[in-house]
Amino acid sequence: MKRILFCVLNWGLGHATRSIPLIREFIAQGAQLELASDGLAHRYLMRTFPEITIHKLPGYNIRYKFKSLFPNLLQTAWRVQNAISAENRELKSIIERVAPHIILSDNRYGCHDKSCFNIIITHQFGVVGQGRFIRSISTQLIVSKLRPFNQILIPDFEPPNNLAGELSLLTDDRAKFIGPLSQLDFSNQAIDDDSVLFLLSGPEPSRTIFEKKIIHLIHERKIKGVLVRGYDGNYLPQLPNVKIINVAAANELSKIIQSAAVIVCRSGYSTIMDLIKLQRKAIFVPTPGQPEQQYLAVKMNKLGHGICISENKFNTPEFIRAREQLRLLTCTRVERTTTLGPLVSSILQT
Repeated sequence: MKRILFCVLNWGLGHATRSIPLIREFIAQGAQLELASDGLAHRYLMRTFPEITIHKLPGYNIRYKFKSLFPNLLQTAWRVQNAISAENRELKSIIERVAPHIILSDNRYGCHDKSCFNIIITHQFGVVGQGRFIRSISTQLIVSKLRPFNQILIPDFEPPNNLAGELSLLTDDRAKFIGPLSQLDFSNQAIDDDSVLFLLSGPEPSRTIFEKKIIHLIHERKIKGVLVRGYDGNYLPQLPNVKIINVAAANELSKIIQSAAVIVCRSGYSTIMDLIKLQRKAIFVPTPGQPEQQYLAVKMNKLGHGICISENKFNTPEFIRAREQLRLLTCTRVERTTTLGPLVSSILQT
């Protein structure tokens, strides 16, 4: 049986959670599977798969300090390149011990080796909403990072129904659309008309800044509901009528999402895939400095899946307005589902 090394990016929890359905399918088909990640994603995967060996990789440690893309790119480009080189060096050490036939990487560009069949999972091949120069440079950079991989798996529907729009368009014989990935499942949950779910995710310090805005709103409006922090560090003081969860397990999160009357969250792609799977709408607050989240939030609004509010306008009056708009929004149902069995079988036959 083929030995698989599955490497997952630690960028909040999105890459870890979306990888879980694939990991489970590899296990179901009898693959010898080991994992590799760092930080919060590493800890989450350890809790989810205690029976599987999980290796540690160097962290990217990306922090968005600015509210516009270009300064963030300048600040992080060198750090990202160093992280990619470091993870590739550490990967070679892991390969000596594991001897995998296949390396499958969720957005870790340094996780490939000439001795293996290399697959990458990614949904973004450039930036949007920027000048032509920045779009061209970013696309060339990403495409150059894809060269060592034998196959590119895109977690999206095929165009023209692709959720990520321009972000997931790639003309490449190695590319394959596999449908959205989500670890969440439907359950029979009655909606609590008074409940608001605040679902946080993403890199620091943006996550903490948004969390503080949410806490202010909770106190000001005396909101009842749930705050899922997407963070397992310091604990928050108890909030009146609000349940605080640092990191929610899949079955718990599925129930919380389906029972909330209103959902407030970032417009990260993994979060969008989860909401599409459960047929839920949301108030999207894109992470400043991430134009792809702004693009996705606007696209979800056009599809009837949510309302977009910029973070600098996220306050009590805007929340009340968005909540009413969300109630009136007609959600476009997405009936297509992702079947992973044939995909995993074909990978194991390579």
